[in-house]
Amino acid sequence: MKHASVRKGFTMIELILYVALTAIIVVALTRVLLTIIGTRERIESVSVVQQEARFAFNRIITETLRSKAILTGATLFDLQQGSLGLLSSGSGATHTTIFSLSGSTIYVAAGGGDALPLTSSRTNVTELFFHSLSSEHPPRTISIRLHAMDAIEKEGQKMDEVTFETTVSLRNR
Repeated sequence: MKHASVRKGFTMIELILYVALTAIIVVALTRVLLTIIGTRERIESVSVVQQEARFAFNRIITETLRSKAILTGATLFDLQQGSLGLLSSGSGATHTTIFSLSGSTIYVAAGGGDALPLTSSRTNVTELFFHSLSSEHPPRTISIRLHAMDAIEKEGQKMDEVTFETTVSLRNR
């Protein structure tokens, strides 16, 4: 009676199939992981642009609503890189606030102090537009438009953009 020899180990075909299946799984997992990382970076980029633009826009609106007059000498209407000068009073004192777009950054100078940036270098503000909607001089109602995009260009991807627009009337006389 012959005994069948017991074979230990794998055949060459079994090893090749194992390596091929493992490689396919690793490649698929790597692609999924890279897609997840890319999506997270894109969401973060959109979030930064929206947060910074919304913060600057809301600050301009809030200061305008608190103001008693628009300073026409410090305001540039109907320009893509406009500026807005506001006159406010509080605690018995009067002070000015000036919003301006310089380069791609929105700045605010309050009370005659140095201009401070409201947006960072990650946000490229391409338009800060003010338009007078009232026939009064100085105007009491203006429209404001702010357009911003991601300052970091990504190869093969559309730039993340956001536009805010509103109309604001001075409340105080």
